[in-house]
Amino acid sequence: MLPPMMRGLYRRAMLPFGPLHAVPTPENRRYLAARRRLHAMIDALLTSRSTEDIEDTEDTAVDVLRAGRLRMTARPR
Repeated sequence: MLPPMMRGLYRRAMLPFGPLHAVPTPENRRYLAARRRLHAMIDALLTSRSTEDIEDTEDTAVDVLRAGRLRMTARPR
C-alpha cells in the first residue's frame, strides 16, 4: 500500500494538474485504491478508539485524525 501512495503523492506534488490525475491509468487506479485502504484503516482506528471506554486519554494523534475526519465529512462536495 505504501509504495503506490508515495508514488502517487510525489507525482501529484510534481505535477499538480488535477485533470491529469483523474485519467483512469493503472498508476492512478493503484494510488486511489491505496488511498481508499489507508482511509479505511484510519476510520477503523478512529471507530475503535471512540468505542473504547478510556477516561484519561492523551492520544493527540487520534484526536487530530478525528477532528480531520469531522472536518472532511462536514465539507460540501
